[in-house]
Amino acid sequence: MQLLDAGLLSLDDPAHKHVDPVLKRLNGTTLLQVWSGDARIQRVTVGQLLSMRSGINDYDDRAYEAFTLSNPNATVSPFDLLRTVNKTWMFPPGEGG
Repeated sequence: MQLLDAGLLSLDDPAHKHVDPVLKRLNGTTLLQVWSGDARIQRVTVGQLLSMRSGINDYDDRAYEAFTLSNPNATVSPFDLLRTVNKTWMFPPGEGG
């Protein structure tokens, strides 16, 4: 919200506008690549993410918990998690909550 107050982003901005530069620099990918070319990810806005109206499926904590219990010495980066999250849609971006 500080970035919004400073005029550095709008809630209507597509999320990839702000996420892609970070993903590209740290992981060499974009949201579109992570979502296997599914163009709906390009329609997700900052506001939809903040209000849980993006349609992106819920994070599956149980799957990660089961993995870490089975592999207690494994190192998992945030980018490993991003590759494994459920990329099916709960609903089209902005059409649910």
